[in-house]
Amino acid sequence: MPSYQFTLQDDLTLLRETLEDVLRVSDDPSDKKYLEAKARAENVLKEVQSRISEASDNCYVHAKQAVCQANGYVHKKPWQSIGAAAAVGVVLGFLISR
Repeated sequence: MPSYQFTLQDDLTLLRETLEDVLRVSDDPSDKKYLEAKARAENVLKEVQSRISEASDNCYVHAKQAVCQANGYVHKKPWQSIGAAAAVGVVLGFLISR
């Protein structure tokens, strides 16, 4: 597996190209090119699913950490949290009213 980070666009492009290869070759199950293309497509699909799953897990962990930190801050400094929320509300209200 390459050492650089894949983006979702890279994964989808790789998957699309591999599936196009599978569709281009013969539909004959005894054809060796067909079997190779099919095996390659299955491997690429598994790799892409694995990377997407890892990315999803990482996003979940980061979001959970952010929520826990925000919750801790609100419990430690409730009045500052109320003041910050009020300030954000005033600014958003001002921007929306324009």
